[in-house]
Amino acid sequence: MIDAIRFTEIPNARNRSSRKDVSMTAEEFAAALDKPVSVVDKSERPAASWGIHGSGRVVQDTLQAVTAILLDFDSKGDVSPAFDVAVTDCAALDFAAFLHTSYSHEPERPAFRVIMPLKGNLEPRLNPAATLSTATNMAPF
Repeated sequence: MIDAIRFTEIPNARNRSSRKDVSMTAEEFAAALDKPVSVVDKSERPAASWGIHGSGRVVQDTLQAVTAILLDFDSKGDVSPAFDVAVTDCAALDFAAFLHTSYSHEPERPAFRVIMPLKGNLEPRLNPAATLSTATNMAPF
């Protein structure tokens, strides 16, 4: 089981200079995902970076370590499975996976993310290969 879920909270996705390093238990994280976020202006929405950043803006260049694998499912036609199907499939995994719908999610056009926290840190250069490997091995996605 994961001891702590760590990420960088960005209060405003457009202005990435303000941030807060967050660490919470799996239970706290699941409870936070249960609280719907409502935004009027999508450009002013909060965001998260699944990593540890150095000083400065939260951008790829300041990323020092990856703390979770993130899979982003955004249907453009019939690409993504239904959210409920994904929840059921992820419940059968032998590792922690958290799912949440994105701002553009609609039942007929699923848009959601699967977040898989890591027990340790992953070097940023290894993230693309780790994400591809995870996505490839997560049948039936």
